[in-house]
Amino acid sequence: MNAMLPITSAVAESDRFARLAATLCQLSRKYRAWAQEDLERGRTDSALKNTAEADRCLTDARWYQRRALQHA
Repeated sequence: MNAMLPITSAVAESDRFARLAATLCQLSRKYRAWAQEDLERGRTDSALKNTAEADRCLTDARWYQRRALQHA
């Protein structure tokens, strides 16, 4: 990933971490919506998997948010 996005300064790195966090938060919302749809259709196994994936995305997003603040 670093090879694709060269870092020229701490500000650029902070911005990159913030963008990654925002993307992961959006993805988490999508997984939550899919989980809700699964519940409405009676697919509890799929709903649980999507909820777990949403939680993982949020955990990663929080990590990237902290990194962004550290490099700001």
